[in-house]
Amino acid sequence: MVEAMEVTATVEVERSALDKLLLGNANVTYQFLRAMINRRRELETKVEQLVFKDVVPSWPNCSFAWVRNTGWSTSAASSWA
Repeated sequence: MVEAMEVTATVEVERSALDKLLLGNANVTYQFLRAMINRRRELETKVEQLVFKDVVPSWPNCSFAWVRNTGWSTSAASSWA
């Protein structure tokens, strides 16, 4: 799978300098936290997509013991997907 990435620049900042900046400017702190929240949300979405990408297609071919034991058909299980 190929994914286009945004152009980014990576910089290294000393922790004490970052702490000083964040403690001294509420607007910068807010923008920094919003960026971190958005990045975390994007990563969580990607993980969810990866998990369900492998799980959902297997439902139509479901042959778990509980399906056989309860009398459920695989067509009923595939309707969940």
